[in-house]
Amino acid sequence: DILTHAGKVKAEVAKKIAEERYVEFDNKRKRAEALAADEEDIKQLEEIARAIEKGKLKSEND
Repeated sequence: DILTHAGKVKAEVAKKIAEERYVEFDNKRKRAEALAADEEDIKQLEEIARAIEKGKLKSEND
């Protein structure tokens, strides 16, 4: 892979490859964070919906 033989890969090429890989990593990280945030939002919405349902059931039974 990259830099397996000292001196065969120019610093510019190595830097470009590293930057490309970082961009790919960063994009994956951002997608994972967004998915985690979405999952948390869904969880909170479900809890709110359950609380509302419980409130409705109590009101109807009073």
